[in-house]
Amino acid sequence: MKTHESDYEGQAMISTDALRLLTGVGAIAAAAGIGVYLFVAGPRNAGAPDSSISPDVVVTAAQAGVDLSNGSPSEDAARLRAVFDEGVTTPAEQIAFRNGLYLLSESDTDSSEVFTGYLAKTHDDASPSLVACIVDGKLQGPSVAWYDTGTIQRSMNHKDGKVIGQVIEYFPNGDLKLRAMASGEDSPNGGSAVGELTVGMYEDGAYKRDQLGSGRLQLFTGNGTTTGSNDTTPLHEVNGWMLFHDTLLTGQKVYTPDSRTITAPTG
Repeated sequence: MKTHESDYEGQAMISTDALRLLTGVGAIAAAAGIGVYLFVAGPRNAGAPDSSISPDVVVTAAQAGVDLSNGSPSEDAARLRAVFDEGVTTPAEQIAFRNGLYLLSESDTDSSEVFTGYLAKTHDDASPSLVACIVDGKLQGPSVAWYDTGTIQRSMNHKDGKVIGQVIEYFPNGDLKLRAMASGEDSPNGGSAVGELTVGMYEDGAYKRDQLGSGRLQLFTGNGTTTGSNDTTPLHEVNGWMLFHDTLLTGQKVYTPDSRTITAPTG
């Protein structure tokens, strides 16, 4: 991880980096104030979860050189891929996950410390398969997964370890496979509560989409292992997801127990 230190003389002079950091925190506080005003004075959008990260987390991230800004899937992918190419990520093999926290592994596990930085997982050809932002041991901000072809597989946003905001996944050819809006709350039945559910699939070679309304999304590792909560499931070990949707007559119904079985394009 690269750090930049000012070399000004004198004890009373604040460093340029510190000034930038304090200015940034001030901007965050101002933005939060504006957000409160707009919430009170303007129209409310019940479908937009509060994904704003606390100033303390932003400061910790800035001090560690982690950028938590969240954009479109393509913007996040481009930025996190650049971070990977710069060589400032930490391989997943050096990260342990215990009790819902990402820890920097040491030979002596008792000396492990909470991890802050960019976690990266790679394909066999050493290209990135996942890059995620972690602060004080918890997922914060965007994470992006790629196919070995370099195209985006999945893009998510996180707050304090929880999935929040848009979750989007694509087939290898770029067609939408899943879009959902996570509320940031755990579902009583496990996984994350989600709304605005859309699932894409292929039937007889034709692409179609199902609009499912609301439900829950549960990430799994291995061939279906879950912890019941997505924030206690290590992201770098996730292989797929289970999806459930709400119905008027029969309550919550399983849509798929394994996202890998959703029909993909052939050829």
